[in-house]
Amino acid sequence: MDHNSSSLNPTDLRLSDLKKIHKTSSEIVSELSEESDEKKAHSTIQQRRKLIRIAWNKLIPREKEHKKEVVQAIQEGEIDPLTRLGNRTRFKKNMGAEVSRITREQINGNPAYATVIYLDLNDFGKLNNTKGHSAGDEALIDVADALQKVARLTDSVARLGGDEFAVLLSNMSMSETQTMVSERLMPLFEIKGIKSSIGA
Repeated sequence: MDHNSSSLNPTDLRLSDLKKIHKTSSEIVSELSEESDEKKAHSTIQQRRKLIRIAWNKLIPREKEHKKEVVQAIQEGEIDPLTRLGNRTRFKKNMGAEVSRITREQINGNPAYATVIYLDLNDFGKLNNTKGHSAGDEALIDVADALQKVARLTDSVARLGGDEFAVLLSNMSMSETQTMVSERLMPLFEIKGIKSSIGA
């Protein structure tokens, strides 16, 4: 597993993963690119590629750990094969870890809380029956992608089964969750034509 992690490349990551680290990578490239105009004028393509590789290597530690966790989850049967989200088993494990974290923080006198969003697709059975299972699969993947776009690295997104999904939002209040759903998640659903029932 460690060997697989050491060979991490950008192509190993989902588009949503790359978007989450894009800002950080841009900042690193900018920092490493502080050359004089003369040096920039004479820099070669190979030198630029080397610069990008250096920037990528600065990001690899976190992404290697992420990939290691994903590989382990797949081996333990905790990843949904269609959406690549965690499944019900992994979500329960993450919920247990979050409850333990909140308990520890509160014992130490620190504020700690979490919110859970549950959602399912409206008329999912009808979609499968009228347009086929491929259309149903595409809808599930669209939901998974939308949820990952609004989720933070500290959150847990899962497909619980069928058309049921859940998101565990660490240290996010109910009002913040409602704002996130209405201002960030629902617009993504509308773009894809996704109709769902959401509860928190």
